[in-house]
Amino acid sequence: PAKPNERIILYSHGGAYIRFSPRSHRGITMQLSKELNVRVLSVEYRLAPENPFPSALHDLVSVYLALIDPNGKYKFEPHNIIVAGDSAGGNLTTSLFLYLRDNGLLLPAGGFLISPWLDLNSDSDSYSRNAPFDHLRFCGKGNLYHPTRLYTNPRATSWAEVQDIVNNPYVSPIKAESLDRLPPLLIQYGQCETPRDDIYNFAQRIIKEAGPDKVLHEEYEDMVHVFHSFGFLKQTKDAYA
Repeated sequence: PAKPNERIILYSHGGAYIRFSPRSHRGITMQLSKELNVRVLSVEYRLAPENPFPSALHDLVSVYLALIDPNGKYKFEPHNIIVAGDSAGGNLTTSLFLYLRDNGLLLPAGGFLISPWLDLNSDSDSYSRNAPFDHLRFCGKGNLYHPTRLYTNPRATSWAEVQDIVNNPYVSPIKAESLDRLPPLLIQYGQCETPRDDIYNFAQRIIKEAGPDKVLHEEYEDMVHVFHSFGFLKQTKDAYA
């Protein structure tokens, strides 16, 4: 249960919705806990292809609502919760905010997005421009094992079968009609990562639609996707500071 006025971070790990776990991301969550002196709850959401959309989102929504339930076990105040995530977990965090907003539910104090994967079409210019530099690369859309296909419809035999789901804003948050009325966001990402353009354009939309005080986006020169995992880098240490 929450102590009086206790703050907490609710974290969703990355892994393209098909791999990894809270254990694989302890390097990030332990550093966040140390820097901010708070507990971190890392969600072990269900993974695709066994559990395609909306399973992961359902799990995160359920955990968040359990945390803030005044009649439940934990009794955290929404204004004491920061929701964070990297890559697919950053997508999931943003989808949570959209879902809460759209359904008139209480929003947390803010969000921290690390290299969020915001458009599962993965076709902005930076995917090709930064491919020589980044470790995040996907197989072609025609491949049956493309993570987007596995997450949205693992039985699909063509990209056309998943296109409508991919453009659902709870799958690709950048497709949302409005990005207004979201919690304040801190977004950190690398200049050389493949989703760079989507992240930048997402931040610019928030500035335009909600105001510059709603987002702080930090682009780190020469950094790759989720560079926060490489704790030996000066840029990583600067990002956590």
